[in-house]
Amino acid sequence: MSTVNIPEQVEKMLLLRAKLNKAAETCNAEMSKLQEVLAKLSLGVEAMVAFDDGVTAYQLDYSRRRGSKKGWTFHIARGRNMGTGGTPSDVEVFEFLEAPRNVRVKAFLHVPALIQEIANNAEGEVASVEYESARVNEIAQSLLRLSEILD
Repeated sequence: MSTVNIPEQVEKMLLLRAKLNKAAETCNAEMSKLQEVLAKLSLGVEAMVAFDDGVTAYQLDYSRRRGSKKGWTFHIARGRNMGTGGTPSDVEVFEFLEAPRNVRVKAFLHVPALIQEIANNAEGEVASVEYESARVNEIAQSLLRLSEILD
């Protein structure tokens, strides 16, 4: 026979429910603000971080999904075969704020790493664009010189 006091445990869960809901709502509000700030920055830079809980693999990303009218948003993917050629039935993808709460809670811890990755990727893209811009300029100058010679 169980020695668990069921009414006591139910009362404990009722108290925890209120705290958990309030904490989750606060985190959701902060994620909404962060998403708004990133939208205003208009970087257009994707980033992704992977993590797992020992059983399931996850990916937290910031990207624009094809066909989505929401623009750039945070997403969470979870699955057994993430990154190892899993099939669509093995992977679920959620917009961050629409993911199950237990999935969001796991992902909250990795938001700072994702923000760092966005910044790193933006920095890399700036370097690439500057380099390619210089190359295009060199080509344009060469074509101008060639045009002058041919005239």
